[in-house]
Amino acid sequence: MSGGRGRAAARCALAAGAWLALAPGAHAQLAATVAASSEYRFRGVTAAEAHPSLQVLLEGDARDGWYGGASATHVPVTRDHRYVEIGAYGGRVLAAQRDREWQLELGAKGSHFAGDSTYDYVEAYAGLVSARWNARTFVSPDYFGRGARTVYVELNAERPLDAALRAFFHGGAIAGRGGSDSGGSRVRYDVRIGTAYARRGADLQLAWVGATKGGPYPAVYDTRRSAFVFTAAFSF
Repeated sequence: MSGGRGRAAARCALAAGAWLALAPGAHAQLAATVAASSEYRFRGVTAAEAHPSLQVLLEGDARDGWYGGASATHVPVTRDHRYVEIGAYGGRVLAAQRDREWQLELGAKGSHFAGDSTYDYVEAYAGLVSARWNARTFVSPDYFGRGARTVYVELNAERPLDAALRAFFHGGAIAGRGGSDSGGSRVRYDVRIGTAYARRGADLQLAWVGATKGGPYPAVYDTRRSAFVFTAAFSF
C-alpha cells in the first residue's frame, strides 16, 4: 500500500472509530479517560527515555457487540520528533457460543500524527476475548507509513488480588517485511508485567516494560530496553 493510500485508509479508520464512539443514539455506554504515564512506550519500545506522555480517550459500546473509540496521545515517534497521535478504533465482539467462556472479536484501528502524516498507518485485528484474558493478531500493510508489512500478536491477562488490586501481564511479538530495517532481527518481542489499584474511577499502575532489539519501527532506537513505568488514569 502506498503512503497516500495508507494515509487515506488511516483517515477512514479514524472516522469510523469516532462515529462508533460519538454517534448520537448509537451507544449504550460512553466513557472518557485521561491518563498520564511516566514514560511513553509503544509495544515495549521508546524513542526518548523518561519522556512522559498524556492521553485522552473516549470510548463507546453500542448494541449487538459493536464498539468504538477515539484518542489523542502526546508521543515521541523518534528522539527529535514528538507529535500528537490521533487514534481511533472500532469493531465487534460476536456473541459467545454455548458453553464457551470466550468470544470472537474483529476490528480495525488507525493512527494519524498531527504535524507529520507520513507516519499514519492502519491495522486490522482479530482475536479471542474473555473476562480475564484476551489474545489478538494485528496486521498492517504499511506500519508507521514506512513500507513495512507487519503482523503483531499479543496476549493479555489479569488476576484479581483483592477487591481493588490486580496483577496483569502482556506479551507480544511483531514481525515485519519490507521498509527500513531497524537493525538485527526482523522480529521483536515485548513484555509488560505489573500491578494496578483501582478505586472510584482512578486506576494506578506500576509496570515493568521491556522489548528485545530489532523488529520494525520508524526509527533506530538505542535507548534502554526496559524500564519501570507508572501510569495514572482517571475515568468519567
